[in-house]
Amino acid sequence: MNTRKITTTAIFIALTAFFTMVIKIPVSPAMGYVNLGDFIILLSTVAFGPVIGMISAAFGSSLADLLLGYAAFAPFTFVVKGLMALVMGLFLKKINNQKTSTVLIAGVICELVMVVGYYFTSVFLYGNKTAIATILPNSVQAAVNFIIFALIWKRFLKITESILKD
Repeated sequence: MNTRKITTTAIFIALTAFFTMVIKIPVSPAMGYVNLGDFIILLSTVAFGPVIGMISAAFGSSLADLLLGYAAFAPFTFVVKGLMALVMGLFLKKINNQKTSTVLIAGVICELVMVVGYYFTSVFLYGNKTAIATILPNSVQAAVNFIIFALIWKRFLKITESILKD
C-alpha cells in the first residue's frame, strides 16, 4: 500500500467509527444499536474498492463497538462489516462497471450481508429467538444507510475523483 492508500484507509476507519458512534439508537444489550456507519462503508467500498472498504469497515465498526461498550460484539462486527465491504467490492469488481443499477444492487447485497451476518451472530451469542428479533432493527439500519448512500454516492465519487487526481 502506498501512502495515499494508507491515509485514505485511516480516514475511512475514522469516518466509519465516527458515524457509527455519533447517531446511535440502542435497541437492547443483546441486539446492540442502530447506527449510520454503513453508508460510509458503502461509500468507501464503491470509491476505493474491496480492500480499502473491507479494512475501513472492519476496523472502524469494531472500534466503535469497543468505544461504546459493546466489546462482546467487536469480533463479530469485525467479520460482518469486513465481509459486507468485501462482498460489495468484489461484486463491483467482477461486474466491472459503475452504472447506477449495478452500484445500487451491490449496496443492497452489502446490507443483506449485514442483516444475515448479525442474525447468525445473535444465534451464536443468544439463540434463535433473540436472533429473530434482530432482523427488524438491522433491516431498518440497512434501509436508512442504503437510502443515504443512494442519494449521495455519485456526488461523493466526483468529489473523491477530483481530490485524488495526481
